[in-house]
Amino acid sequence: MYSVYDRHRALRRHMQERGVDACYIPTADGHGSEEIAARFRTREFYSGFTGSAGTLIVTQQSSFLWTDGRYYLQADEELFAAAARTQLFRAGEADVPTVEAFIREHFAGRTLGFDYQTTTLRDYNQTLKPLLDFGVKLADFDPAEIWENRPPLPQSSLVICGDGAFFGNRLAQIRETVAVGETLLLCSPDEIAWTLGLRGSGEYAPLFYAYLAIRREGATLFTDAHPTQCIAAHFRTLKVTLAPYDEVFAWAKTAENVRTDETVSLALYRLLPKPPRLESSPIRRRKAIKSDDEIKLIRETHMADGLSVTRLLLHLRDGRSFTELSVCRDLEIIRRMDGAYLFESFATIAAAGAHGAIVHYQPNEETDAPLKDGLFLLDCGGHYRWGTTDVTRTVALSKPTAEQIRNYTAVLRGHLAVAMARFSETERGDGLDKLARAPLQALGLDYKHGTGHGVGFFLPVHETPPAIRKTPCEPFAAGMVVSDEPGVYLEGQYGIRIENLLLCVPAAPTDEGNSINAFPLSGGRCSRPEARADE
Repeated sequence: MYSVYDRHRALRRHMQERGVDACYIPTADGHGSEEIAARFRTREFYSGFTGSAGTLIVTQQSSFLWTDGRYYLQADEELFAAAARTQLFRAGEADVPTVEAFIREHFAGRTLGFDYQTTTLRDYNQTLKPLLDFGVKLADFDPAEIWENRPPLPQSSLVICGDGAFFGNRLAQIRETVAVGETLLLCSPDEIAWTLGLRGSGEYAPLFYAYLAIRREGATLFTDAHPTQCIAAHFRTLKVTLAPYDEVFAWAKTAENVRTDETVSLALYRLLPKPPRLESSPIRRRKAIKSDDEIKLIRETHMADGLSVTRLLLHLRDGRSFTELSVCRDLEIIRRMDGAYLFESFATIAAAGAHGAIVHYQPNEETDAPLKDGLFLLDCGGHYRWGTTDVTRTVALSKPTAEQIRNYTAVLRGHLAVAMARFSETERGDGLDKLARAPLQALGLDYKHGTGHGVGFFLPVHETPPAIRKTPCEPFAAGMVVSDEPGVYLEGQYGIRIENLLLCVPAAPTDEGNSINAFPLSGGRCSRPEARADE
């Protein structure tokens, strides 16, 4: 099955044998992860679209892909190249149906198949379960079952992040939330890594696939990741036993009094003898609020990474001939001069000219463009031993036009409005999002992505719950780290984005009550959390 067209033919035969009229294939791995391992990239396998977000539906006659504004241009190009006649729906645009509305309209009384093991309970409850009310029949159907030479689970190596005693205290605090006779089941790899003070070796995130069952008196880690002798001693200290990843399904069949959240897979949820108690994870928000020690290390990481990016940008002036790919290679070489650097936190976006209008553009051998004139957008990040970075700069390779100057200034004004914002403890991100967009909207411009996302401490570069976006999320708190990245994108011409990471800190009290400041982590240093950093 070499071509996407051949894969569709095989999938349709498989669907027909199983009595499935339509197959629902999201971007998912059953853990709620953002970075999906190659084994779980089923949507990419059947569509040819390599973006990080999208949902594919395959029927006996047609196929349809939904993705958001970050990937419109990329999806157009990749679907055309795949030659499978997949129709693109630009999610969020006027008159474009949602995935759910499309299924309701076309598959009432018919069977929709999806993989229970790679569907979280949250996604099932939000997207799929409501379809039952419209006569859609749901069936457990794994489209990857016929995937020849499917990649295995990644074989990750485990390392200890920091002081084992510190993480022993962290796990002890989590155990205090567990009742006698109860088991807290963690399913999110980033929460498990944070709780145990371990990191893995994912492609762009230092994670490993696992489940963690925490009891008052001990815990079991279900994973195929490779522990070292040092890790074994770490586990003994934490009273954690090790079991193979797949054994969690046998464990679930006899597990009693389980508490978990909606990141549990539908397959695992249905194996439990009785429904678990569903509550928001005690890890999720706690993980996003960085300690004073973590903040200090994050600052040092940004100083090191900022130096590397500055050196790269200075190289662009030395008269050499650069291409997008050569910039990516040079940045990696420069970063590796710092012994604390480990690997990229996402694939570098090096976009010259019109490529900058493709929000998540990544150069390859076929698209690699020279850096000659116009604008160049560089969005890059790295994982270091003590932190994670994400930064975007847009530079002019030749004299910018009046329009480019005007648009860059509007993006910068929105960026600074967020960076200098003072807001209440109830701020949920949507108010800050309006600040970022206002200068652009005054020019009749906007962008089709969020303004900011949380960033982990040597964890995924996208971390919940902090976010700056049009729809409100959870309130901010001092110690949260969030990106600030407004932009503007003119298809076929250029893109502009400016991004720093901001730290939320308590502001000086006023007569109006408590509030919070956000300031760039790459700014000056401060010795006290309540002090304002120099710009």
